[in-house]
Amino acid sequence: MNDQGHPGAAVAVRLAVGLHPRPFRDRFGADLLAEARTDGWHAVPDVLRSLSIWLHPAVWPAASAAQRRLRVHLSATGLALLCGYLVACVQELDPAVPRRGAAAPVIGLATALLGVGTVVILPRPRDVRVLVRIGSAGVRRLIAPVFVAGVVVACANGVLPASGVPPRLLVVLWWMSLAAAAFQSCRTLAGTSPETCVPASSARLRVGLTVLAAGALLAGAVLTAASTVVPGLVLLALSAALAVDLHDTSTVPMHR
Repeated sequence: MNDQGHPGAAVAVRLAVGLHPRPFRDRFGADLLAEARTDGWHAVPDVLRSLSIWLHPAVWPAASAAQRRLRVHLSATGLALLCGYLVACVQELDPAVPRRGAAAPVIGLATALLGVGTVVILPRPRDVRVLVRIGSAGVRRLIAPVFVAGVVVACANGVLPASGVPPRLLVVLWWMSLAAAAFQSCRTLAGTSPETCVPASSARLRVGLTVLAAGALLAGAVLTAASTVVPGLVLLALSAALAVDLHDTSTVPMHR
């Protein structure tokens, strides 16, 4: 079959291929498009199922094991930030949580700090210019969310006049600024490479992922038991994603 025989399938597969991680897309994108030209709409479900590759950064095409470890580190950090953000939102916005699920924030914060601290990457000091470039990029990306958060804090504490500002708007801006800061931090980490940073060892990755997965599991269980069902289930899902990373680090060569 050719493109003229399955124009809709070719477009659908091309859009789905664009949703894959770049390393996977660069390596297998042409093969997926060729499959669409051959099989038409029958290829679309397979391409959509392959989007689960986002949960397996350790198996993305990579130039080295160090690059795989950096990707797992970024995945673990992003999931940990998401877990912490969710727990903090629930604690602040649901007045019943401090009474019924007070252990969830403590568990989430403690395990997040311990887990992320375990898998932390270290900069290579030999090229100061590279470190300055990465640091300046991080600062530039954080200027806007930090500024917005600072304005919200100033308004909430009466430093800036906020009589005409709806309180809900301040709450929304606060949580949006925290989400933006977390996202921009992950973008900065994504700009690192084995040439500029020393990734965590395979052993440290496994320990950190175990701590993070266990923490998300416990926090999710506490929230679910406290009748905060939806956030609890989301935390359980994030724990499963961390467990997938942990499984991949045990089955994919990560130390050579």
